[in-house]
Amino acid sequence: MKTYITCLFLMLSAIGHAQYVIENYSNAEIDQLPAVEEIANWIQFNNSNNVIPLLENPNTVDRVYLNTESAFLSLEYTRKNANSNAHHYINDDRNIVWYERNFYKKTKSELKPRYQIYFTVEFVNDSYKIIDLQFGKKRKINTSDYITN
Repeated sequence: MKTYITCLFLMLSAIGHAQYVIENYSNAEIDQLPAVEEIANWIQFNNSNNVIPLLENPNTVDRVYLNTESAFLSLEYTRKNANSNAHHYINDDRNIVWYERNFYKKTKSELKPRYQIYFTVEFVNDSYKIIDLQFGKKRKINTSDYITN
């Protein structure tokens, strides 16, 4: 009986920690990309205290909300459960750098959207600040069409 319960518990915990896929989109140039990826990693892996000083306006996002979402992401989307992590450069004429990180649950036949981090960054004189920061659950915030010919 103990073996049966242990097996059942292991199966349920494996289902709870399903694999996921990360797709990143950005118009960041090669010299700006490490900075914006670092911001996304800080948010995803519960280092939101590094993000708060970079906010241009302290009212951009509520600090408690940012900490809560960051803690949730660090528990839900751990490094060990990531199945793949891809980056897509999008040629964009806008002056402000934007970065979008989408989390998808990997199922048998498709990827289902689960979470999104979207932020914009302004680079000025070798420094940068976050202008906008948004989170989305089970939906896309940025509706840009990324299909390029």
